Parts: sequence; structure tokens; C-alpha cells
Amino acid sequence: MTTEQLQPARRATCVCAVLLSAVAAEAAVQAWDPGGVVPAAGNVWEADGWAAVSPASAAGYAFKQDAVVENRYVRVVLCAQGGKALLHSKPPGRHASLQLLFVPARGHGMPAAAAWRIREAAESRMVLEGNFGGSGSGAAPLQAVLVLRDTALEVRPEGGLAAVRLLQHMDYGLLPAIIGEDQSYEPAAWPAATRYLNLPAENLFLGLLPGEDRLLVCTWPRGAQTLRLALGNAPDNARVIAGLEATLAGKPFFLTLLTHPGIWHKETLDDRYLDTDVLSAWTKPFEASRWRVQGTMRGVPSSLEWRTRKGEVGLWGLEHVTCPAWFDGNKACFRLSKSISDKGAFLAYPLGPKGKNAPVDTPLDIMADALGQGERDSILDMAGEYRRGRGNVPGWKLSDGYPYVDGSYSCHVCPVLYAVFDAGREVEEKPFVQAILWDQSTLFATQRQRIMEFMELAWDLRKTCAELRRTQPKLAPVLAGIEETTAKMEALYEPQKTITDPTYWEQHDQAIMALTRQHAPENLAACVHHACLLHHVGVIQTHKLPVDLLRETRDLYTRAGYACVNTPDAVPVVEAIRKRIRECLRQPYWSQRGVGGR
Repeated sequence: MTTEQLQPARRATCVCAVLLSAVAAEAAVQAWDPGGVVPAAGNVWEADGWAAVSPASAAGYAFKQDAVVENRYVRVVLCAQGGKALLHSKPPGRHASLQLLFVPARGHGMPAAAAWRIREAAESRMVLEGNFGGSGSGAAPLQAVLVLRDTALEVRPEGGLAAVRLLQHMDYGLLPAIIGEDQSYEPAAWPAATRYLNLPAENLFLGLLPGEDRLLVCTWPRGAQTLRLALGNAPDNARVIAGLEATLAGKPFFLTLLTHPGIWHKETLDDRYLDTDVLSAWTKPFEASRWRVQGTMRGVPSSLEWRTRKGEVGLWGLEHVTCPAWFDGNKACFRLSKSISDKGAFLAYPLGPKGKNAPVDTPLDIMADALGQGERDSILDMAGEYRRGRGNVPGWKLSDGYPYVDGSYSCHVCPVLYAVFDAGREVEEKPFVQAILWDQSTLFATQRQRIMEFMELAWDLRKTCAELRRTQPKLAPVLAGIEETTAKMEALYEPQKTITDPTYWEQHDQAIMALTRQHAPENLAACVHHACLLHHVGVIQTHKLPVDLLRETRDLYTRAGYACVNTPDAVPVVEAIRKRIRECLRQPYWSQRGVGGR
């Protein structure tokens, strides 16, 4: 894809202002006047002949042609020609270059020549204004504000700026999520005729640049923005993401380039990794509280946190699985499991926040600097992440040698009841029997609530899809995959509907309690019969059915993210559906209540 293909045909007069601010002394904004145009093929790091502009006396300074400024991560060339800015990542030896193009709204023209000047300046803040000239009559002027903060460049719309386009090859595009799965977009997965991928604009985007040492981070506040990726071919004809376009909808847009060796990595897992620990050639380059590994598990695209030791159990839904990736110190290890992990590419990348002495920020750090930590946490629903953890549920331990009872597991109740009845103490231990049955019923009731939350989601989405098919028939292909998954969820639930009803397990509780009224030879056999049926309820209701429904729900979230790629009109629908799914996924997996009322 060429720059000419991305530029609108109309031209007009526009004004661009660039606000440069840095909050840390080591990232103070600097500016130079090259005295002319910086050659496209020249070395932007060679400042010979450039005039340094002192912030103390810079207010009102007019650049002769191009302007050059920089912060901690990028050096930016504000071009006098072409209505664009060129971002060069630091350090110079491994830098990536990115073109930032301004896209005017209807009625505005594309800027041509610009005269840059400094509007105001301070030690860590500099405002630059570019007056763009263009040809044509009747076109309204365009204004745009670019804010280069300590870590990120902000595009702040003023006047008629409608969108920005970024030109930079990317191997993968990612939409990270705290609630739900990280969504990855691999250009090779789409037909050659596909030119654009329309994505849900969910406030954080990562571009994995070639070489595995550069990372594009984009973020934006809540609003009505849209995001799409442009596909193209690299010089070797490999399919790549050629760039992205983001509409602003009156909101700012932040971006930066992070450069560090091994900041992301692709590991292709094949038969060599099957049930074998494999030490990767890649090592963890720096500490961050969240390193993600993204791949396919049982056919569902999944993202997991990297573990810190071998064999550490990762919680995928309610199901404990062995994470396919872990760190041994800084060494990265992989293991492919027949039952869990699928063969293919697994991506490693930092999410953050960064650890102590980390040389670069992480995407979550950039997002917090750009939007504020409170807004970041609200958008990503950090509170929902903590809600999902399983509570600490106390258990029973009798002093006369009965086994310990963990009230959160129904499989513990059956052998304990057997021990009580086998000892012939069901009458004497009636309060204990009643308590553990109450604990178990409390867990059943809580897990039934969780099951019904999944099912209400499925039923709501089925109704939504039916209504959209009626009002917007052209969205039928988009809705097909969503309807297929909701149908699977209903098929999982229907056969188990009877035993998930409270009346089913309550009748068995009552039957067991009736046996505690008096001693009888047949009490043990009757107790085992009812306890085994309750154990079956526990298997279905506290493990199998929630796990299956959760897996389908997470698959539904991913399917929705891919459903709109070829249908721009479907993006708002998909965003609403994914929001509804996140509301379901953020709920606790397990009971947060203590057992036995204690």
C-alpha cells in the first residue's frame, strides 16, 4: 500500500499544532531546526548543522522548513511537505520508522505545505503549530493537535481532523483484554483479496513489528471511534499488515513505538514440543507483572499469563490446566499437551505494568500515562479481574478423626458422610451432617446462579441476533457464528437442566437428614445412594457444565471479534455483543461466601 493510495484527493488549508510535554527530567522534550527538509533517505540521528532550540527562549520561534522534536521513545520529524509526521523509535540502532498521516473530514482538504513555529515552550512542554497550505476553493480549514507526552504521541482533533493513518508493516495486530481473550489478527489468515480488516475499537491496540524487537502501542478513550487494518505484501511477498486507520470521533488518539530486543516473540509449537519440555532460544527481556502467551487451546484462541515455574497450574476458566509456557528465571520454556494445547504459533508479549528497573514501559503503562490510571482501569475492568477469583472457603475438621471437609468441593462430602454413617454416628453427628449438606447446597446454589448467567447471555444474544436478522438482513453472515455458539451453549444446558434445579438436590438432602433421626442397618446404604447422586450434581454443576459454558463463552467473545472484519456496518453490533459478554465473564467463577454460615 502506498502513501498516495491512502491520501484523499482534496486539498485545503489546515492548521496543525503539536503540544510536547514530558513529566520526567530524563525525558525532557528537545527540539532542533534542521534549516531545511530532512532527506527521506537521510540519517535522522545525525544532527550536524541543525540548530538546537532552547525551550527557555523558544516561544514564537519559526522553523525554516521541517521541525524535529523528541521524547523518551521517539524522534518526530514534522514535515513541511505532505501533511505528515515521521516517527522514529529510539534507540537509533534498532529504530523503526512510522508515517503518521492526517485525514480531514468531509469538506476539508488534505494539507500540503506547512510552516512550523513554536507557540509556547518550557523545560518539559513545547507547543508547535503548523499552518498547512493547500489548493482548491471553498474548503474549510483543518486543525489538529498532537501531544507528545513523556511516553506517547497524542493526536488531539481540533476542527476538521477526522482520522489518522499509520503506515508501518506489522506481523500481527493484537487487541489485548483483561476480561476475555486477547484477539490476534494474522494477515496470512485472510484471503489475498482482503484489503482491510475492521476491528472492534476497544481502546488498546498492539502492533507486533518485524524483527521481534519493536512494538507499536495505540490507545484511546471511550467514544465512537473506529479502527481498521490495511493489509498488503512485504518485499518478499509475505502477507503483512501495512498500516492502520483510526477515526477520532472528537476524541484523542495516542501512539508510541517501544523498542527493545525480544520485546515480543513467536514460537511455533509442533511435534517436537509434544509432552516434552523445550527451552526456547528467546529469553524474557525484562520484568513485567503480566507477560502474555497467546495461542490456541482445544480449538479456542486463548491468552494466558506466563507462569514463573514449571508445572504451575494455570486456571483456564474453572478448569486447571498446565500452562504451555513458563519462565525458569528469564529462560522461556514451552510444552505442548495433547489434551489442552493445539499446535501452531504462540505469541509472547508484555502487557504490564513494568517491573522494577525495566528499560521500557509496557502497554498498560502507556495507557495509564495517556488516559490516566483510573480511566485505564475502568476501560479494562481491572475490578472485574479481581471479582473472578475463587474465594477462600473454610472447611470442617472433627476432633475425633473424621476427614477434613472442604465445603467448596462436593467430592469431599460423600466420603465424610460415609465415614459418619459407617461408624454408626449419624444420630450423634446430626448437626455436622446438616452443616456440610448446607455448605454443599450453598455451593450448588451459587454455581447454579453462575450457570444461569451464562445461559441468560446465550438467550439474550439469540434474541438479539433474531432481531438483527429481521431489521438488518445483510448482517446475517456476521451473526451466523454467534448463533452457532449460543446454540451449543443451549445444547450443553438442556440435558442437565433437571439436576441443576434446586428441588433435585434438596430432596436428596432431606432424605439424608431423615436418616439421622434414628439408627438403622440400612442407613449406610441409603446414605451412599443419595450422597452419590449429590456427588453427580457436584460434578456437573460445579465443574463440567460451568467449564463447558465458560469455554463456549470465551469462544463466543473471540468469534465476535473476527465476525466484523469484512463488514464495517457490523462493528457497532460486535462491540455491543462483546461488551455484553465481558459483563458475564467478569462475574466470580466460584462462591465468595463462607460455608455453614460461619
